[in-house]
Amino acid sequence: MADDKIPLSVVISTTEPIDHIAAHLGNLMAQVEAVRGELIVVTGGNAPPERVPAGLRVHHIPGGSVFDCRAEGFSLASAGIVAFTEDHCVQSDGWCARILRDFQERPDLVLLGGAVANGSTRRIEDVMNFWMTFATFSPGQVIAKHPSISQFIVRASAIPRPLKPGQLESSVILTFETVPGAVYVDPELVVWHCQSHGFWNTFAAHFHNGRATGGLSPRRIGGRDLSVHDSLRWSWRDATAHVRRSRDAFAAGTTSSVVRARRLMLILPLIVAHGAGEFMGYRHGPGASAHHLA
Repeated sequence: MADDKIPLSVVISTTEPIDHIAAHLGNLMAQVEAVRGELIVVTGGNAPPERVPAGLRVHHIPGGSVFDCRAEGFSLASAGIVAFTEDHCVQSDGWCARILRDFQERPDLVLLGGAVANGSTRRIEDVMNFWMTFATFSPGQVIAKHPSISQFIVRASAIPRPLKPGQLESSVILTFETVPGAVYVDPELVVWHCQSHGFWNTFAAHFHNGRATGGLSPRRIGGRDLSVHDSLRWSWRDATAHVRRSRDAFAAGTTSSVVRARRLMLILPLIVAHGAGEFMGYRHGPGASAHHLA
């Protein structure tokens, strides 16, 4: 049950130790405190936290994946509005206040998202990773129809507890994406995504992301493995839909056709890696892929 005295719960899911991320939470902690909210970190790190900074709630799931941590974080949150974000994201000034304003101005709103800017631009693989994941969320070309997990904000009363791992990222979206007024992506609500996997690990991360996506998909009814034909069909359908969304997002921006074509070429290898992972997930389940994602 929501606590009326706490307007906003911010949940960070991570597989990192608390000590590694607490030093970067100053601005977010100040924002949460300013709106009288709560900040919760759910970690799947192998070691329990030795020290917990003041103003922070910490919950430990030994060996838990980020999907496990998000699902558990929703159960732990006290407020009527729950904002999920990631440990490698930096929130813009006024982020918490704008979230509350969006929900106040939109009484039917259930799922809120926003724009995602690239905070890692020095390496080619980081640029590939960003455009692969966030083309439809990039400032100036936001055409996304539902939130990304970098900022995924929900009205808690509309979503039954407890959530199963992976449910927030799949069936919750499917439930509300056709409900008028239930989903909004605010282009002025911005986080910076700051993440670098290294070259080969970028491909591995998208393979594992694909396998976790396919393996946890509601298309696998009751966790049932799909046939080779259906696994190929769904992974091909998802890959081509991703290409179309990215193309449309690039076209919505102000860059030249040459730049747009270059960006599409950059993400195609990662789309192949993700699609191969999805096929494996649909066919054989998520395996341990969810535990490889940070």
